[in-house]
Amino acid sequence: MTFFFVVVVLIQLFFWYYFFDLLSKEPPTPASTTTENSVSLLICAKNEIENLRKNLPSLICQTHKNYSVLVADDFSSDNTTEFLKQIDSEKGIIKSFKVKENKAGKKAALSEAIALSESEWILLTDADCKPFSEAWITSMLDVAQSAQKQLVLGYSPYNKKQSIVSKWAHYEAWLTAIQYLSYAKRGIPYMGVGRNLLYHRDLLSPAILRKYDYLASGDDDLTVMQVATAANTAINIDPQSFVVTAAPDSFRDYWRQKTRHFSTATAYQTKHKFLLSLYSISQMLFFLVLAYSLWTQHFLPVLIAYVVRMILLLPAVIRLKKKLAAEFSLLWFPIYDLSQALFYMIFSFAVLFPQKSKW
Repeated sequence: MTFFFVVVVLIQLFFWYYFFDLLSKEPPTPASTTTENSVSLLICAKNEIENLRKNLPSLICQTHKNYSVLVADDFSSDNTTEFLKQIDSEKGIIKSFKVKENKAGKKAALSEAIALSESEWILLTDADCKPFSEAWITSMLDVAQSAQKQLVLGYSPYNKKQSIVSKWAHYEAWLTAIQYLSYAKRGIPYMGVGRNLLYHRDLLSPAILRKYDYLASGDDDLTVMQVATAANTAINIDPQSFVVTAAPDSFRDYWRQKTRHFSTATAYQTKHKFLLSLYSISQMLFFLVLAYSLWTQHFLPVLIAYVVRMILLLPAVIRLKKKLAAEFSLLWFPIYDLSQALFYMIFSFAVLFPQKSKW
């Protein structure tokens, strides 16, 4: 049992220090000398009038000189259509269109939006997102140009409210970002988030966007999985590139969101499934072994093992918390650490069972 326990801890340390901690050493984004590249900022909106009213002002004051905002009105039944018509006439930088194909998810809307865009670069976000900075577009484009890449994976943290659900969502989004960003840094990109994702339009085609039409979700991670390589993908964790998004308001919203996201995991490549599963299984096994040891009344060895593991993890956690501007308290980390194991026990089985998700 002791040997098994040591192996589990070593696996965890391998992920935190070989993959995750790599992000803490990411240098600042170099400023580009070319700022004239055209960028289309695409938003797919379905009944998002309140979010559009709140967040569009932050999208029309970006410092990049050559960009436009294109909003896909995806069969909205609120006043989104009327609002966008008004914005079209008032703000020349914002344009909108009504999506022709009514399908679950965003793939149809994105395909039509990309076809209408004439820009060299496509930057994706959502209606409930707000950039940290007016230099967001410039920062994303600077990384693409300085690294000579066609795909840039950005970071989009959840805002942190006072509810337990939003605090947990903020932490879990931080950890998810650490995983997909560090894997990309190691040359094995597997996903990105559509709230902050820059593509060169040459990478995208209707066939790629619509390959997984049987799943409502996956317009972001499954598209990245198909086109991303070590040679064409970069990451951006400059604070000016962050895009904050609204955290789920209730556990029901969070559950629906996570089950929808997990429904795409069956389509991941084998190497990505292996790495993601290995980390999550090691997290679960660590706490299962601790629970078993407590059950057999080995309290002191359990306490020592837990404290030693925490001491070894905390330096990396602190660096990454600072690097990605995470707002959770370190005093809560032990609780989140345990909750993460429970989270994997509840949700990760979705990887094994393909399903059609509803939007």
